[in-house]
Amino acid sequence: MACIKLSGECTIACTMVSGLKWAHIVAEYALFVLINYLTNTWGLGFAHAAGIINLFFGISKVLEICFAFMADAYLGIFKMLLLSTLVYSIGLAFLTMSTPPVLSNFAGNCNRYEAECVGPIQKAFFFTSLVLMGVGMAGKAVSLDAYLRHYQTPRDDNSNDLNNQQVYDEEEDGFWSVNNLLVIGISVVAALALSNIKPWDIKFAIPAIFSFTATLVFFAGKALGFYSNYGDKPEGSALTTVLRVLVAATYKSCHELPVNSDELYQGNHNSANQLPHTHGCGCFDKAAIVSSPTKRVDKEEEKKWKVCSVTEVEETKLTVQTVGNISGKRRK
Repeated sequence: MACIKLSGECTIACTMVSGLKWAHIVAEYALFVLINYLTNTWGLGFAHAAGIINLFFGISKVLEICFAFMADAYLGIFKMLLLSTLVYSIGLAFLTMSTPPVLSNFAGNCNRYEAECVGPIQKAFFFTSLVLMGVGMAGKAVSLDAYLRHYQTPRDDNSNDLNNQQVYDEEEDGFWSVNNLLVIGISVVAALALSNIKPWDIKFAIPAIFSFTATLVFFAGKALGFYSNYGDKPEGSALTTVLRVLVAATYKSCHELPVNSDELYQGNHNSANQLPHTHGCGCFDKAAIVSSPTKRVDKEEEKKWKVCSVTEVEETKLTVQTVGNISGKRRK
């Protein structure tokens, strides 16, 4: 019974979270036709319109690194996902409002889909929508799939019955098979339905409504307790570790390394997980310098990124060396 209960709860949670994925697929079609909107309504050339959209996607990709760090160090996956989907929905709403008919009476422009009807207010709403959607896309890129993967392979740790566990796994596999079919079906239906809608305001409004609804359902699922505590707190990652080491090493760039490497901050890692100190990439070792050998490093100093452990420094060295080796192989 415990297995059946867990499976039912997981199915509800997975369905609520999957709604964000479905809404994102519907919204992607609206972004796909933005070039046509700019060329047909704004009267821009194809190269100009494509340049705007490519810049939008490029900036969004760069922001993914920043938001991955924010999710790992400060917000956690859940808050990042909730905020990014909300911002993305607002961006879609602004995109709808940028079409000439929506604000024609307020802006004093005509309501036809022509270049002369696109005034400063419509342009302001459009470029604001691109900023918001870019931020939302970057935030969802680093949180949505990670949150979904957590529920794709759940396990009942309290169940010792292998037969029940096997039945549970089969039920979950069946659910995700149906879920994948729904994703494909929604993609096809959205593309066909939106392609047959001519007014641009309605074509943009449907994804906006869909996205707002999915965000509300997702938040309601958390409020009603359907989700676990996964992602509520930042857990840190390799990216966070690398950034902490870089900041701490820069902060102590003027300090001299101790002759004895044992005087470097060892941290509170378990002996089995500690990495031995190496002499390569010595500039990173300054991140582990303790201002005074007799001074005890507290958690507050670690949180301020003033000192890192030897293990964190060695992990950063391995990361940098790995990236360097991959780059070298690609050049060859």
